[in-house]
Amino acid sequence: MNYYEIPSLSNIYLEDSYVLSVLEGDGSLVFELEAVLTENHPKYKKPQEGEIHCYRKILLRFLNVDSFE
Repeated sequence: MNYYEIPSLSNIYLEDSYVLSVLEGDGSLVFELEAVLTENHPKYKKPQEGEIHCYRKILLRFLNVDSFE
């Protein structure tokens, strides 16, 4: 399965996104991203001058995580 086949990630382009921080919690893992939004994303806006993509800060949360490596 490709990540973009997951409904909550289908309008995000991870290949050109940036990880700003990684937070480990009790049973959770959170990535703070400067994410590229595709044109189909509801918060998409035309890229700023000099940029190729629409970037927005988002949190990508994994809950009920059993272990980290």
